[in-house]
Amino acid sequence: MMVRISLILSLLFTSLIPVDSQVVASIPDAPLYRSLVQQRHQLNALTQETEQMRKAYKELEKSHRQWIGEVKQQTETIAQLEKEIQQAGQEKETLEMSHRSLNSHLPLLQESLGQYDAAIREFIQRWFLLVHRKKGAYIYLQPDRRFSFQKLNLYVKYYFSSLLISRKEQEKEWIALRQEEARLKEKKEKLSRKEAELRETREVSTAELKKKNEFVRELGAKKREMKKKLEALAAADQQVRSAMDQLERELKEGDPFLKFKGKLPHPVNGIILSHAEVSRKLNLSDTLFKSGILYGTEVGTDVKAISQGQVVFAGEMEPYRKVVIMDHGGGYFSVTAFLRDFRVKQGAVAVQGEKLGVSSDVTYCELRFHLDTLNAKEWFRAGM
Repeated sequence: MMVRISLILSLLFTSLIPVDSQVVASIPDAPLYRSLVQQRHQLNALTQETEQMRKAYKELEKSHRQWIGEVKQQTETIAQLEKEIQQAGQEKETLEMSHRSLNSHLPLLQESLGQYDAAIREFIQRWFLLVHRKKGAYIYLQPDRRFSFQKLNLYVKYYFSSLLISRKEQEKEWIALRQEEARLKEKKEKLSRKEAELRETREVSTAELKKKNEFVRELGAKKREMKKKLEALAAADQQVRSAMDQLERELKEGDPFLKFKGKLPHPVNGIILSHAEVSRKLNLSDTLFKSGILYGTEVGTDVKAISQGQVVFAGEMEPYRKVVIMDHGGGYFSVTAFLRDFRVKQGAVAVQGEKLGVSSDVTYCELRFHLDTLNAKEWFRAGM
């Protein structure tokens, strides 16, 4: 009896009462139970590893999508640069054609100006010749001799003025063409610089794109590798669960208490409370109640045994106050806490529904299987 009481107390306060390995060894079907515990620990480790792997996979997938987007944007940037380089080349080619046309026209214009200058010089020479030889002028310009010197003077002035005007117009055109040539040359230089800058930018962007593509391929390889690991973890998880199911079936064959799973009556009439609500009310950590059920009850409500068993402990135990622990056989125990008063004594045997005590305004109940805490919600029937 003292061994079993030590076991029960150690279940609640392992830090106060160490668990003796001989106690564990005295549990019925100990090898099966130890195997089941090991499988549960392995399953928990696999679950945690799988969860971490899934989170890492999601982050990797998110990063992969972002990098694919950057690669796409970089590709579009390079395509735009190629388009701008092509446009600059076409514009430069157009300027080259204009420049060549201008260069071919300038010598003709220069030659025309020279011809005008020669004509003007020749006319001036002839005019001076005519002025000094008036008689010869009549004969030179007008063989019929009816042409007067006054008319000759007017004719000379008109012709000379026409030559000067034509020459000035040619000179203006020549100056305009030279200015256009300078403008085209400057524009060509700007286009050449722009084209060089665009090509340099394209080279840099292409190098960056190559690096990003390599990184995207690496991310893709990591994703595939991580996916294989997740599949392996899922397969291992399935194997562990199958092994656990087999162990539970083997344990169930000699475990009559399992037939009550999902069918146990609640120990007290009341409303089920949230752990946070009771924690604030009692000023206790909600981790103390994480596996059991908390009931809000009227003070003095009967608290009953959930199944037949022996009362192995009935007494004060902080922070649970008045506590009743029952051994239901097969390694199953129930813990009922926060009682106001007891109606049974330690060592008594109680049947299902027998009164264990009366409640305060809060009652707590949890189930234990050997050293493990069970999820009480899976064992009690739905509703009150």
